[in-house]
Amino acid sequence: MKERIELSLSKKYVSSWTYIEAIRELLQNAIDSEVDGNTIEIDYYSKKLTIRSIGSHLEKSTLLLGESGKNNNKYIGKYGEGYKLAVLVLEREEKNVSIYTNGELWKPNFEHSETFDEELLTINITKSDEYDNEVVIFEINNIEQSEMAKLRDNFIALDRYLGREIGATRESEYGLVLLNSEYKGKFYVNGLFVQKDTEFKYGYDFKNEYVNLDRDRKAINYYELKELTAKALTNCGDATLLVNGLKENIVDLRDSEEVLSEISEEQSINFKKHYFEKYQLEEETFIGTDKMIEISGQEKTKVENEIITKIIFKADDKEEEFESYKTKIQNKDDKASAINAFNQSVYKKLYIWFKENEKRLTKKSKQQFIDILNNDVPKPSTFNLIKDEIDEVIEIERGNE
Repeated sequence: MKERIELSLSKKYVSSWTYIEAIRELLQNAIDSEVDGNTIEIDYYSKKLTIRSIGSHLEKSTLLLGESGKNNNKYIGKYGEGYKLAVLVLEREEKNVSIYTNGELWKPNFEHSETFDEELLTINITKSDEYDNEVVIFEINNIEQSEMAKLRDNFIALDRYLGREIGATRESEYGLVLLNSEYKGKFYVNGLFVQKDTEFKYGYDFKNEYVNLDRDRKAINYYELKELTAKALTNCGDATLLVNGLKENIVDLRDSEEVLSEISEEQSINFKKHYFEKYQLEEETFIGTDKMIEISGQEKTKVENEIITKIIFKADDKEEEFESYKTKIQNKDDKASAINAFNQSVYKKLYIWFKENEKRLTKKSKQQFIDILNNDVPKPSTFNLIKDEIDEVIEIERGNE
């Protein structure tokens, strides 16, 4: 017995989609179903791409727009429209789709609707004893080798399921860091291509739970990207990558806050080891920013940026000492700023005049002038930082003239 279901989906719908977007949707649905413990199998043979989700099934109600059965973990799919649109596009591009589910064969095609006077997507359903009930299979035909190559470029998940290597990688809690140059600046989520930005040095395949994507899964916020790449590189445990990346100041590691929050004590120790080996430094070499070195008085030193310095201090269990240096530097900078503001002020000019003429002024005139200086002459906001050293500041200033 044959059943026919007409969907209210015109052949012209989602005209911007190609077979790539359509297969992406089917792959994403299959990958989503893995979370529920289903097994995914994918193969490609004789121009036929087959996607199996073992442990799933589709009810006819999922053919309704807005319905995916997502409240039942035996169903496949996250969005109501997803797989229906994928099937529509694949049929439009003459890819001859077959769907096996629930012991049935679903064959989509376009048929003329008397009601709407348009070609609509129609599903013809027949019983099939060929497959088990608890499986969803999408068979997509007429996929040429050149088209398959494009699919593999967009979806490294295909290589994973087909048992093919994707080159050198590093695994982190957040996903894979893809080291091969062909992946430079390419971003994937669960093995599916999202976007490209060649400003980044490496490629990344993030886990779905760490990325917020729009409905079409086509964009990750730039600042979120920098945070994720920094986390992935720091978390992957490769100290050499981290040392080289920080020295090269690559965009991938430019979110220093995330690097420092992510790095463990063990990772910081490995980082220091690789850093000292890379630059052939003696153990007692002091690593610090130029201002830290100036304050430290150490003989054997190497100037570094703040993030590398902090990691090395962490490796030596000297994080409090690092913060102490930062405080000293800030105090010194604040005082220098205060001196500069004082030197530009009217207060300084009047104060110098007073000092030069103090001996010639009467006691009463001196007091009046001091009162004017203290109460009526505007002082720099940072004046309090140097008020006890005003005479010394003036002497230094005179000595520089």
